[in-house]
Amino acid sequence: MPHALSSLSLQFRGALPGDGAIFVAPAPGTGQLSIQLIFPYRADRPALAHYVEHLVCRSAIEGKWGDTDRDTNAVTTSTTIRYFLSGDPQDLKAILGVLRGVFQPLALSGQQAADERDIVMREHDLDLENNIRERAVEMTNAFLYQGNGNEFSVIGSRQDIEGLSLADAQQFQQATHRPERAMLFASGEVTEDELRVALAASSFPVLASRAEMKSSAFVMPAPAQRRFAFPDDKTVPCLSWDKVVPLAEPVEYDRLMAMCQLLETALESDLTGSISKPLIYDSAVASSVEATVFPLDEGHVEFLVRAEPEAGVGLGALGASLDGVLRAVSRGVPAETFERLKNRWNARWNDDADFARGDWFPDYMLNRLLTLHQPKSQFELRMIDETMSLADFNALTLRIAAPGRLAIVTIGKDYEG
Repeated sequence: MPHALSSLSLQFRGALPGDGAIFVAPAPGTGQLSIQLIFPYRADRPALAHYVEHLVCRSAIEGKWGDTDRDTNAVTTSTTIRYFLSGDPQDLKAILGVLRGVFQPLALSGQQAADERDIVMREHDLDLENNIRERAVEMTNAFLYQGNGNEFSVIGSRQDIEGLSLADAQQFQQATHRPERAMLFASGEVTEDELRVALAASSFPVLASRAEMKSSAFVMPAPAQRRFAFPDDKTVPCLSWDKVVPLAEPVEYDRLMAMCQLLETALESDLTGSISKPLIYDSAVASSVEATVFPLDEGHVEFLVRAEPEAGVGLGALGASLDGVLRAVSRGVPAETFERLKNRWNARWNDDADFARGDWFPDYMLNRLLTLHQPKSQFELRMIDETMSLADFNALTLRIAAPGRLAIVTIGKDYEG
């Protein structure tokens, strides 16, 4: 999941339309523009959304704009499908004319649909059959997110893919690829006024006010712990500790994202209160440690730690050490560590030149749209930074030890317990 947290540039403040359907990140002087059409969906079976993305791309986009293909112009996640095209500023109307076809019924034969299903199957074999870590992610997601729709595999199993049909895809596309459900995101050498003129000139469907701009609340599964072991000797041994927990109280999304990003930095640092310091710098138990902390919504956070053992250290020993370190971290990060990291954060955050340049903005905007959250203004984001306290920060670290949904995955043959 992307974690870029930045604000709107001064030139963009106040430009967000109120209908929650059209968003623009202008970047004058770049000479390029990108248009993305985003459709949220709630999965009810594995692989179907990804299959529909392939069929829609083949029917409406492939071969109609430059070197477009299903691998570079469309992406499916567990919650959204998006299609995107880029070009020169003068191509805006033509790009919208191509993307307009996404709303049309699938214009494919049964044989073409079957051919595309075979392509999806080959993707499955490439991504999962020979990739233990990806299979582990699929299994842990199904466990951690149970009951929320996003526990379903995007690519599915071979059996899931074999069961896909053109009729299923047509029904799904007609239900999800609708103007009232879509978000249009334009970035680069384009303004909102230029985009609206081009939308009208290209007879693009009217994107109505979206009732789904508010993201669905995460439903916390019952607390449980599960281990997944892959006794493989063909890849680098590793351990992952992945936990979903509820917060004591809801926290506004951008504020929570900022706190999560700062905690990631703290956990991976060489400072007191991190997980890297005791595992790598103090006792050489792990050769590498990666921490990811991100909000699932305003009331739930996922903590993910991946570590590879140092030579001669078993996965069981690594797991025991990590467990002890996480218990210590959950008691809070020292004030000195917090202030030191926050000062580093402030130095970047308050750089007016960086804000004005706005290189970060498309990523920030896209992240918020894909999570169905309204982006903040520059002023609002800076206020988050200025008011974040050690108490806020440690309220988050305390949740590491809270009852939740924990998946522990080991990959390697030397697991000891």
